[in-house]
Amino acid sequence: TKITFCLVAVLLFISSDFSFTSASNINAEQKICKNHTKPMDCGEVLDNGNTESGIYTIWPRSRVSKYESLEVYCDMETAGGGWTVML
Repeated sequence: TKITFCLVAVLLFISSDFSFTSASNINAEQKICKNHTKPMDCGEVLDNGNTESGIYTIWPRSRVSKYESLEVYCDMETAGGGWTVML
């Protein structure tokens, strides 16, 4: 799961050779933990680095969807992007 993945990423990061003066190592580790394997909405799709508008699969967390996947259109251009449009 996401928590296990982040824990492994942090442990690998800690055990690797790095310098505290380099922020690039820290930023890379933070991006790894930000990755949503089953994004809840287009905001999380955007967090994953997908910057093109288009159709994406999301997994909303609600009783209505019963945690099943949905295809939605993600607007990644309007007002910073990350807008979910139901099809």
